Amino acid sequence: MPGTLTFKPLQANLKHDQDFIGKMNPYCKVKIGGQKFRGSVCKRGGKHPSWDDTIVVRRDNESTCEIKLRDKNIL
Repeated sequence: MPGTLTFKPLQANLKHDQDFIGKMNPYCKVKIGGQKFRGSVCKRGGKHPSWDDTIVVRRDNESTCEIKLRDKNIL
């Protein structure tokens, strides 16, 4: 059924910091069908990032959604 999905990432508790110098800058990445969306970056979030972010995704008839947490500094 078509509509919209709203994601509100709040916080994460990560096991380790990927950056050797400084802290990670994580963000949420959402993929639904062929569409990709990216949330805001939590600057210097480290292992305990938090966001005040909303990601709104338009959904057609896709049945799966993929959500990943990525570090802005790692390609």
